[in-house]
Amino acid sequence: GIGGPKACQQCPAGTAANNYGQTECQECNFGYRTYSSSDQRSSLCYPDLYGLAFVGVLQLAMIQLVWICWRHFGGLLINDVSQQNGRWIVSACGRRILWIFPWLPNIYHVRFSRTGNPGLDHPQEPIRAIAIPGIGQRFAILEPGENPQSNREFNRGGYLRRSTTNLLEEGEVCSFSSLDTSKGRLYIQCPAVLISGRLIPSGVAFLLLSFLAWPLLMQARERRTWLLAGLGFTSVIATIVIAIASLSAPRPAIQANLSNFRSLLPKPQKVPRGAARALEVESISNLLVQFQFFIGNRNMYYVSTNILLPITEPLALSFAEMVGPKQTKYFVSHYWGTPFEHAM
Repeated sequence: GIGGPKACQQCPAGTAANNYGQTECQECNFGYRTYSSSDQRSSLCYPDLYGLAFVGVLQLAMIQLVWICWRHFGGLLINDVSQQNGRWIVSACGRRILWIFPWLPNIYHVRFSRTGNPGLDHPQEPIRAIAIPGIGQRFAILEPGENPQSNREFNRGGYLRRSTTNLLEEGEVCSFSSLDTSKGRLYIQCPAVLISGRLIPSGVAFLLLSFLAWPLLMQARERRTWLLAGLGFTSVIATIVIAIASLSAPRPAIQANLSNFRSLLPKPQKVPRGAARALEVESISNLLVQFQFFIGNRNMYYVSTNILLPITEPLALSFAEMVGPKQTKYFVSHYWGTPFEHAM
């Protein structure tokens, strides 16, 4: 109170005396408030617990919102796109983030970027994919016009079946050319990204946390200041948290092989174009051995885009200059559409 020990008076509601014996009542600073009950009024400033609780709940909601935006604009890192029994399967890095509902088709409109494959980066028709149940985040690319009624037919390996058979019928032409790649990003078109999340869909979590934060804000003192300060602070923290999480997220498996292969290369030798840029068979064999798991039955287009270019582009050199160029008298060419292993 104010007035000293012999003339102590309670301060009006919303004000307090910060020091003993003070003769003036002052409003509490931002972040503090007085608390009163039915029989007494406090004359001291205490932390505004409602405001602090509002910021805490708002922080959780903002993390969900930034995560949704990050997934929408940043996409999913592609681990691999390969053909399995006539159907193209996309495997993304990390755990499964999309919720799969058994009674719904779970079909998404998707787009690709920086895969190095024209069939994915610049498709002639919009690409649709269905989420595959199980461990990891995988999608099966649907044929144009294909419209499964539910994802039940994709359970227990059903996603590997193209139409009613595993093989193309005689004279049938596959709708897609080669889509093989081990890099790039997959973007899930909104609003499908709203149902992404691990324990609970992010869109649902954001709405629930927002509704929970509102009554806390209404009980806080200086609501406008809490709202503006809370939005600014939590958005910055949420962006930092999501950015750190993305840096520590799993990377495509081929990246480890690329890093290991670069460490084994000799010092590059820059030579002019022509007969001095020949390759020994041993150098090509070492490349095949190092990336055998990824190359498999794939052709030279895949090898060039996913292996050779990531190795040579940083230094703007040819592969021959990276592994050791040799002199030659004869030039031997081959068709890039055949499996790389067969070309060897």
